[in-house]
Amino acid sequence: MLSKNILLVEDEDITAIITKKNLKSYGYSVLHVNSGEKAIEMIVGDSCPDIDIILMDINLGSGLTGPQTAQIILKNCDIPLIFLSSHLEKDIVEATEKITSYGYVMKNSGITVLDISIKMAFRLFETKQLLETTLKEVHHRIKNNMNIIISLLSLQISASTNKEVITALEETSGRILSMAILYDKLYNNNSYNSLSIKDYLDSVLEEFEKSFQIGDNLEIIKDIEDIELETKKIQILGIIINELLSNIIKYAFNNSDKKIIAIMIKRIGTNILIEIQDNGKGIPEGITFENSTGFGLSLINNLVVGQLKGTVKLEREQGTKVTIVLPL
Repeated sequence: MLSKNILLVEDEDITAIITKKNLKSYGYSVLHVNSGEKAIEMIVGDSCPDIDIILMDINLGSGLTGPQTAQIILKNCDIPLIFLSSHLEKDIVEATEKITSYGYVMKNSGITVLDISIKMAFRLFETKQLLETTLKEVHHRIKNNMNIIISLLSLQISASTNKEVITALEETSGRILSMAILYDKLYNNNSYNSLSIKDYLDSVLEEFEKSFQIGDNLEIIKDIEDIELETKKIQILGIIINELLSNIIKYAFNNSDKKIIAIMIKRIGTNILIEIQDNGKGIPEGITFENSTGFGLSLINNLVVGQLKGTVKLEREQGTKVTIVLPL
């Protein structure tokens, strides 16, 4: 087996010398730095150099702590990291578990335990990479299949002369497109658990404008905060936004209007606030999300309230304003 390169982040020189000597006796190549700042400079500044694993002390003197350093490094590089510490306090151990799952080894455990822990971390890392590669391929195939479905719907739309059928097919195509964009983002993203709302919705809105052939007579004003959201929630949110915008385009405006749609999304405490407003003629009195017989509004209500456990409110003042509050 080829020698693995270890970065040892330890502020106590004597401990570092002993640990480095023991690791070398087991065939490892070891680099040592005595601060979190130097570790970051080496790993992040060099765009993830030829380091196979990091052993990180918890306390690193007067600068950054081990957990703080680890968070910065792992945000920029996908690399196994083991905390090597003399701390047994429950809160400290639990805090490190939220940062990395590759291990927590006591300094006095001995080289045999440390060696086994390193090998287990490598196996876990290799398994993680294999799963990510497989998942990436799955997302790619799903995205391609969705694009095929969208193309088939487009052919059906072109062949149809029934306006109701065309509208239904266009709406279905829009819903599928919002999901296809999500899988495209997942395929090109390092994380499969969450995505940036701003990055995702920017793409959804771009495709929406193309689909509805929106010209200069409509302005979409965006104020979207860059918030990370779970993949499942962001998929549902994409369908909701697409549904609301489709309804606005179909029903809100007269042909001569200067059309304006404003979209605002921001974090408020532990919630996400979403406001979508138009300057159109306003939704008729008596129609609500709860009593609507139309599929679109009923779908929005079911997704917001039923699946995302949020609230949705409709206001009629200088157009229509929809306010959605979702728990993070």
